[in-house]
Amino acid sequence: MRLKKRPHVLHRCTSADELRTALRTLEIDPVSLAYEFVKPSIEVGILATGSVPWGVATGYSDLDLMVLVSATDALKTKRTRVIAGHPVSYLPSDAANTSQVALFVSGVEVDLYFVTNPSVAEAMPGTAPSVVAARQPHEFASEKVLVRLATGWILHNEPVVASWRAYYATDRLPAKWAAAEFSTAAKDLEDMAAGIGLARGHVGTIGAYTATRLMRAILAMHGRYCLSLKWMLAVDRLIGTADAETRDALIAGRELSFPPLFETDSEERAYFTQVYAYCRRVHRMLARDEAVAAIIDAFIRDLDVMLDRT
Repeated sequence: MRLKKRPHVLHRCTSADELRTALRTLEIDPVSLAYEFVKPSIEVGILATGSVPWGVATGYSDLDLMVLVSATDALKTKRTRVIAGHPVSYLPSDAANTSQVALFVSGVEVDLYFVTNPSVAEAMPGTAPSVVAARQPHEFASEKVLVRLATGWILHNEPVVASWRAYYATDRLPAKWAAAEFSTAAKDLEDMAAGIGLARGHVGTIGAYTATRLMRAILAMHGRYCLSLKWMLAVDRLIGTADAETRDALIAGRELSFPPLFETDSEERAYFTQVYAYCRRVHRMLARDEAVAAIIDAFIRDLDVMLDRT
């Protein structure tokens, strides 16, 4: 018989403390769940990751838990098949040092994502993996792991989570994400300008893509960066809590993200002008961070040179 999800209130949580309270009400214990799969002698760190801390969850969203372990033999050799009467599903892994399981608890689908790296415990404080000449398989961290490690809510063993974040230098990631999103948007403006008059919908499609990238750059700088397709929900939450400048910029970006089907070249050119002005507006906001400015300023200069030629 197929298990069905039941509606929950986890999506309403805005902090780790609120989530812990909600989980206790549902009788979901992340630590106990983790140790169904991890040997009792192993110390772990646990984070809530994904849609709930990103602010894009709904009443039927899964609960994603990342379990950080520092020993390659940390997981129990005998597979757990059933927990509280519910079957456990072992899902495909996307890296040599990860494993994932899924199960239902109190009508909520809980996905546990185990990440192993013994080098975290061995590293000197502040040592980042960039100094490792030849990274071993257990040291690998995909973008999925890094984003979730940086943005998750700590539910258990803050010192362990802190050591992982220090090892992977997650404090530097928001600037990296913002610069990457902005740089992609700025480069696409050249194609947008060159595409005016070529095909109906072409300019609007590129413009919408560019505007959404610029909004994602703003999200990154405010600690709201996420990989979910539901990221516009994070925009809506930030609009409700951010300062006036950020709020107005996100509202403007949202409006530019849904252009009509333009009928004439002049309409396309006017839309391009709006998107370009929005790019410059977001640049001014992001460039206040020196780490971001060092990367994105060159793209703005190149874009201005291109526009001068056209």
